[in-house]
Amino acid sequence: MGKAEDEQPLPSTAFDAQGTALSAGGRNGCCLGCSRLQELVTFRCVFVLVLGVAVLLSAVFWLPFFHFGDHKDLDLDYGGHDIVASFMLRKPASFLEDYVLQLENDIFDEMSFSSTKVEIISLQSSAEPNITKVVFAVESDLTTQSLIKSSFASLITRQSFLHLTTSLFGDPFSFEVLKFRGGITATPEQKAFLMQSVQILFNFTLNFSIDEILNNFDELRSQLKTGLHLAPYENLYIRLTNLKGSTVAPPTTVQSQVVLAVGIPSKSRLKQLAQTITGSHHTKNLGLNNTVFGRVKQVRLSSILQHSLGGDGSGPSPSPSPSPLPQSHNHHHHHHHHPPS
Repeated sequence: MGKAEDEQPLPSTAFDAQGTALSAGGRNGCCLGCSRLQELVTFRCVFVLVLGVAVLLSAVFWLPFFHFGDHKDLDLDYGGHDIVASFMLRKPASFLEDYVLQLENDIFDEMSFSSTKVEIISLQSSAEPNITKVVFAVESDLTTQSLIKSSFASLITRQSFLHLTTSLFGDPFSFEVLKFRGGITATPEQKAFLMQSVQILFNFTLNFSIDEILNNFDELRSQLKTGLHLAPYENLYIRLTNLKGSTVAPPTTVQSQVVLAVGIPSKSRLKQLAQTITGSHHTKNLGLNNTVFGRVKQVRLSSILQHSLGGDGSGPSPSPSPSPLPQSHNHHHHHHHHPPS
C-alpha cells in the first residue's frame, strides 16, 4: 500500500499544475476586465472633463468684458440692409401686425422715390403698454440714397415729421436712424451766415450718440462758445456726424465752425482761436461739462487754423487736419412741419 501510495500521483501535484494554469488564467481575466473597466472609466472622465470645459468656456465668453464694443455688427443686426430706421407708435404690436403692408406703403409715400422699396423688419413691443417700435429698411439706388439721407436728417432734428395714415396709426414719434451706410449727419436749426470766404473749422469727438447730444444741443453750443471765448459778433455752427450711420450709437464727431456776423477774421484772431482750441483750454475739455458730455477727444483743426499757429513758432504743435466727413444739407420736401400730438 505504501508503494501504491508512493506510485499514486499526488492530487496536489496534478491540481497544482492545472491550478496554476487555472489560477494564471483567472488572474489574466481579472486584469483584462480591470483594464477594460479602467479604459471605460478613463474615457468617461475625459469626456466629462472636455464637456465641462466647453460649457465653462461658453459661459465665460458670455461675460460682459468679453463683448468687444457696445454694439453688434450692423450687417448682422439688420440682415445686410444699407438703410435701417425706426419710430414709435402708440399702438400694440398685435394690432400693427395686421397692417404691415399699409405701414410699408405709408412710409414709401413719404419718401416718394419710385426706385425705393420699404420693408418692415420688426414690430417690437415696448415696456410701456400699447407702445410699439417699428423698425424698417429701405432699399434704393445710390442716387436716391442721398435724397433719403437728407430726408432722414430733417426727421432726426424734427425740422419735418413722418406722416402715416392717422386714422390707423396716429402720429409716429421718436424717429431714429439705426444704420445708414456711409454715415449720417444731423444739422440742427441754427442762425448763421455760412457764405464767408474764411472757413474757421475744427472737429472733436464725444462718446455719445447723436440723439443724446441733440437732447442737450443748446447747452453744448452755449458751453462751447464760452470755452472758446467767442466775441458777440462770432457764432458757432455745428453739425453732428456718426460714421456708422446711426443716431443711437456712439461716438459722434462734432463738426464746429466759427462764423462771423460781418467781416473776416484777422490773422491774430485766427491764431488766438487755434491756441484756445489746442492749448490749455483743450485740457479743460473745450469748456464742456464732462459730467454731461464726457471727455473731448480727437480735436482736429482745419488747414487755416493750423497755418495760423506756424507764424512765430510760439504756439503749440498743430493738430492734423479734420478728416473729410459727410455733410448733410437739409432739403425741405413735401413733409409738413406739424409736431406729433
